[in-house]
Amino acid sequence: VVSKQEFNSLLGPASMHALGHIAANLSFAAVAISLTHTVKTLEPAFNVLLSRLILGEVTPLPAMLALIPIMAGVGMASAGELSFNWTGFLTAMASNLTFGFRAVWSK
Repeated sequence: VVSKQEFNSLLGPASMHALGHIAANLSFAAVAISLTHTVKTLEPAFNVLLSRLILGEVTPLPAMLALIPIMAGVGMASAGELSFNWTGFLTAMASNLTFGFRAVWSK
């Protein structure tokens, strides 16, 4: 049996998990699956940003610098993708955002 306190502590992360999957599936429907997966590689950058903004956690500089090639690669891959459209890109980014909130709220 799940207590009310346990339920309330799970509600935020579970909601973000569900919304993240919905957003990812909307992206899969709008663009090539490979582009969605490429954009979703930015999830660690969202985790770093949200951890800083919400929890005040400072990520070590080497870890932040390691995100730069990932962000550059996603930008280049997205710019050259034939199936690119804003709906697919923005829903993949929404998935990143919701999964980032899930990770932060789980802490």
